[in-house]
Amino acid sequence: MSTIDNPARRHLDDARAVASDRNVPEDQKAQVVAEAVPLCPRVRRATSALPAPARRMAGDRREVETEICAAGKTSRRLALVVTGYAAGSLEPWKKGGTYRVTALGVCSSAVHQGMRRDPHAGIGDVAQVVDELEQMRG
Repeated sequence: MSTIDNPARRHLDDARAVASDRNVPEDQKAQVVAEAVPLCPRVRRATSALPAPARRMAGDRREVETEICAAGKTSRRLALVVTGYAAGSLEPWKKGGTYRVTALGVCSSAVHQGMRRDPHAGIGDVAQVVDELEQMRG
């Protein structure tokens, strides 16, 4: 899928552009980049296509969407993707790489508090997780 056809990739490209723009003050870059990263919508799209929740919901996409929305927090939506349950533990998934922990932080607390690390590194971590979600979708 090309960047044009993939909203997650477009958001990542936008975030990279902001992070690279020398005219944007550093403190503003962190906030803008955190808001531009696509994990939350990517999680929503990936979740509705995954077999575990779909099997549990007998394939009813509306019920899966309802569960995704009800999950609320990014971490719970991600747990729905990874474990099949919003209340599932992300601890085993987090142990798969520090980039996963960082990406989750970028897409949750950094949106409210700003990114506390190099924006390019945060974008790279989110891109890795987006790639994994794409692979999970098949």
